[in-house]
Amino acid sequence: MRLTFEEFAGINGASAQGFGDAGNHRRGERHSDKTWNRTLAVQRARDEELYLRRAELRKEYTAKVMSGEIVPPTRRERLIAIAGGHPDNLAVQAARRLVEKHYGGVGLGGDA
Repeated sequence: MRLTFEEFAGINGASAQGFGDAGNHRRGERHSDKTWNRTLAVQRARDEELYLRRAELRKEYTAKVMSGEIVPPTRRERLIAIAGGHPDNLAVQAARRLVEKHYGGVGLGGDA
């Protein structure tokens, strides 16, 4: 099975997108100091728990890679996956250029 660590972590409920909270970037006008500090403490605890879970999963992922149960994708496979994104995205444009330059566009499909 070909998986990156992020895919493996996501399957196991520890995606990097779980860090932080979009609502915590700005303090609300109605939050008292006590409420705001409690909110940040709860989020900090969640982030720490997720960090520790991801550290455990990283060890598990490494062990599975070493045993051959999981095979990390090659650079070419990662680039082709990225190149399949939205054409306005700069990372997608860069990936498409690299695939074209190094691999002759093989794997991009007809719209590359």
